[in-house]
Order: sequence, then C-alpha cells, then structure tokens
Amino acid sequence: MGRKRWRWSQLISWGQATWRLNSHGFFGQQHFRRYMRSTLACIAVFVGLCPSITSSQDANDRAHHIQNNVLGIDGHNDTVQRVVYENVDLGNRLSDGMIDIPRLHAGGVHVPFFALWVPTYYKGSEAVRRTLDLRDAMQRVLDKHPDQIELATSARDIERIVGQSKIAAVLTVEGGHQIANDLAVLRMYRRMGILSMTLTHFRSNDWADSSTGKPEHNGLTDLGNKLCMR
Repeated sequence: MGRKRWRWSQLISWGQATWRLNSHGFFGQQHFRRYMRSTLACIAVFVGLCPSITSSQDANDRAHHIQNNVLGIDGHNDTVQRVVYENVDLGNRLSDGMIDIPRLHAGGVHVPFFALWVPTYYKGSEAVRRTLDLRDAMQRVLDKHPDQIELATSARDIERIVGQSKIAAVLTVEGGHQIANDLAVLRMYRRMGILSMTLTHFRSNDWADSSTGKPEHNGLTDLGNKLCMR
C-alpha cells in the first residue's frame, strides 16, 4: 500500500464554511463520527468552564490582587487646605473631596504626599506663616489618628509604617516663595518633617523662574543654586 495522504477540503455554502477530513479510509465514517462526538464533547466542557474562570479572575479581583501586593503612592494632594479652612476630620469617610483616611485604605494608597500649598500672592513672612498653619493642621491629623496615619521622613519610615497597616504621610512645600528667600526657613521646614519643595509654583520668585511665569533670572540665581545644593 502506498503512503496514506491527508487532504483538507473546504465546503462553502452561502457564506458558511465547514471542514471535512478525507483520509483515504484512515477514518471510516463510524470512526469519524466518534472522533467528532468526542471533540465536540471536549469543546462543550471547556466552554462550560469559561464563565467560572472568567468570573474568578475579573477586573476587580485582579485590581485587588495588585493593590494588596504593591506600594500605592499618591504624589500630590491639596487636602490639608480643607483641614485648615473647613475643619474637616480626615479620619471620617467624607461625602466630597478626594482624600480621607478611610478612602486611602480602601483605594490601596499607602503613601500620600500632602502638599502644604500657599498661593503665590502671599510673600515673605506671610507665606511662611501660612505654611506653618498648614503644618500645624497636618499635625492635628497625625495626633488625632495615630493608629491610622503617621509622618514618614525616610524610606525606612515608609516601610515600617505601611508594615503596620497605617498610612505613611509625606509632607511637601509647593513653591519656593514659601521660604521667604531664607535658607534658615528651609532648614526649619526639614526639621518639621517636610521632605521636598518645588522651586516655583505658577509665578517666578526672587531666585527661580517658573515655566508659567515671566522669565526674570534666565533660570536660577546664585541663591537658587545654593538652595538646590541643600
């Protein structure tokens, strides 16, 4: 007998395609039907399992899995303003706004950066005073909810605080105008646990140009360079 050859022939009828296997007798009609029944049974079982597979790995489950296995960091929020001007309690789940402690936990945000922002039209000592008001407001939050949120001033702090299932709060200053051109103020901010400061906000200040302000220094002044070296 010669070597058996396999051939697929396509039958097309009104746009519907079916496939027939012609094996020159390798599959008899009975064998072919038995083969197809077994194949269709396997397909039916697989299709029947698909809904349970999909439902067990839906988007929410995957999101929660990621949330429980990564460090969630929010690089900026202005929520301290609400503590100062509206006297809100961040320990409660609020009906408005974007940040409160319960929603941080629920959303898997472990390390929020709280901006101590003062508008640029406040200058000199008034900008410093308002920054201190914001820092004091944040301290009230920390003191009121020590079992839920704690100030972080280093990467090691973050690891420890998050490991205790608490929020690791990082403090920032949003604009160089808030130091009143005084390096001593910057040093004091650091001692208060403030970790970073943007060089400018919407307007240029006495030692740095803002990307959205009128250029005055062609970048940084000598004082600006000294500040960046701190």
